[in-house]
Amino acid sequence: MVAHSQWQALKVELRKEARSIFCSTGDVVLMEASKESDLELTLIRRAVTLEVMFVPERNEVRWETDQESGFESVSGPIAGLAGTLVQRLMRLA
Repeated sequence: MVAHSQWQALKVELRKEARSIFCSTGDVVLMEASKESDLELTLIRRAVTLEVMFVPERNEVRWETDQESGFESVSGPIAGLAGTLVQRLMRLA
């Protein structure tokens, strides 16, 4: 149950990061929820996507772009994780 609340907190922090980028640069980062699962979402900037999937058994998120993929722990600071994921997207776009 705690892991799911961390996932919800991560989604909130990702929205804050997207809003902050828009306010500071005018760039739009869309966050789309998956139609298939509440544990998946996609961040989109220009033609680049970053898929984020929550893995509750491991308390991690799996992220994936066209070029790379990996896992990040959700047990650390949630705001830091959100920033890391969004920065990964920004580098690619």
